[in-house]
Amino acid sequence: MKFAEIRFKAVDGREYSLNDLSEGKKGLVIVFTSIQCPYALSYFEKLEHIANLGKYSELGFALVNSNATVEDLDAMKKAFSTLSIPFIRDEDKVLANHFQATFTPECLLLDKQFSILYRGPIDNRFKSPEEWAEEKEGFWPWDDNPPDEPEVTFIEQVLDAFIASTPIPFAARPAIGCTIK
Repeated sequence: MKFAEIRFKAVDGREYSLNDLSEGKKGLVIVFTSIQCPYALSYFEKLEHIANLGKYSELGFALVNSNATVEDLDAMKKAFSTLSIPFIRDEDKVLANHFQATFTPECLLLDKQFSILYRGPIDNRFKSPEEWAEEKEGFWPWDDNPPDEPEVTFIEQVLDAFIASTPIPFAARPAIGCTIK
């Protein structure tokens, strides 16, 4: 698993590999995200909250930005320099390509061998683009206010099941957001 040894620069000035992020953990949550996508931007606070819940201390967490150079490390630092979880720059799209990530945000739960146990959205707040219609609810992020956050998210249900060693309650779901560029 050579890809798990590759080190990536992060906004906190450190470098991390997947091995570092998962060391001593039962699994690893990585979220492909962006500093420009309105969908992704709406989740930073929620993801940081989830990562800091004590019940998930057995899991490693990281945010990954694989977008083109307009979202370079300096821009990431300017936007999110105080996150309590690693926010790494995947400049060459190594992780995005390996895990076949295509959207921001796209959430993955990985086991200790870095196999994907869950892939999909964080929750069900947003409608898919096929459901959007001008002048109607759900056309966000361009016209509407973002929908309210659900009390419990898909990812929290998945993580709760994983921690309890019970079956993951959802199959992979398509993520909704901006494409990784």
